[in-house]
Amino acid sequence: MKSVFDEQSLPMPCPNCGHRINLTVKWFRGNNKLTCPDCCFIACLNTRDVKRELAKLDEAIDAFTKAFTRLSNQ
Repeated sequence: MKSVFDEQSLPMPCPNCGHRINLTVKWFRGNNKLTCPDCCFIACLNTRDVKRELAKLDEAIDAFTKAFTRLSNQ
């Protein structure tokens, strides 16, 4: 499901060197291995909670859009 937030950048510090890595919401939807471009450290991230919260956000946006559409059709 495509979301209006997919291109939103989220800064993630490298767990090894602290280098700030900007990842998009779309990245979190489809990945869980982060490779630092600075130190080449590979981190496996538990993205389950992030994906669950993104699904809730998508549902809320969908409900809002439907409600707004109903309101505008009255």
